Amino acid sequence: MIMKVDLAAAVRRQVPILIEKISKTFDFINDSSPFRLIRILCREFNETVHHILSNT
Repeated sequence: MIMKVDLAAAVRRQVPILIEKISKTFDFINDSSPFRLIRILCREFNETVHHILSNT
């Protein structure tokens, strides 16, 4: 446990929510599921996808 947060329990709670968001997100219909997940996580954390996908 990190700072009294049970990470395993937190992940178990959040994975179904992420899967639901992936299945309901039609903005990126041509993207594969991993890329859709990355885009959703970037949106949730106010990060741009370009920082994640760029190799420079």
